[in-house]
Amino acid sequence: MEITAQTPNPPSFSTQPARRVDTSHRSSPASQQDGDKAKQAEKEQQQQDQKILQQLRSRDREVRAHEAAHVAAAGQYVSSGPSYTYQRGPDGNTYAIGGEVRLDTSQEADPKKQLDKSETVRRAALAPAQPSPQDFSVAANATRSAAQARLEIAIQRRDEAEAQQKELESANESGETLEARSSETEQQNEQAEAVDQTSANTPPASNTGNRVASVYSQPSRPAGADFSQFV
Repeated sequence: MEITAQTPNPPSFSTQPARRVDTSHRSSPASQQDGDKAKQAEKEQQQQDQKILQQLRSRDREVRAHEAAHVAAAGQYVSSGPSYTYQRGPDGNTYAIGGEVRLDTSQEADPKKQLDKSETVRRAALAPAQPSPQDFSVAANATRSAAQARLEIAIQRRDEAEAQQKELESANESGETLEARSSETEQQNEQAEAVDQTSANTPPASNTGNRVASVYSQPSRPAGADFSQFV
């Protein structure tokens, strides 16, 4: 989309040439009087022409400065221009009485780039010393576009912050789970070490009962006793 920044409407300049009267062959009093009137009219016309030339020259400078201010402030967003509307003056030369610069106001996909463009276009529209009604209209549109871009940037930042917060919470939960598992493993290792230590300090079981059962003293025989009944 392109928007045109223009200079204010130019004033109207009358550039009709002076009407000249040939008085070289008149010698009567009436003719002399007519000649004087013609000279006076010519003088007045010359004065009027000079006044118009001054106005045209001033207008030309104003228009060119106006459009140059647009171009300087818009930078890369100038689509075309400046272009001028000309008027021919009493001296036969042409003077700029109006102009325009086309600015690129297309929407950018990135809201940050859109904000930069909108602010630049607004500054460019209001850059001249005397902005035209069209300039104020362009600036108003750019202001609305900049506000929309700021809103989109705020939403984008909010979404990014929420995503980062979720990632942080997920990381914290994962860290707590790993810590719990590590603590459980340490407890199991400590219990195993305690059992090993207890086993090392306990003496092995005694087999004395078996030896008593298998080894015993034979009963003594009294002298002269008959043990034949014993088998």
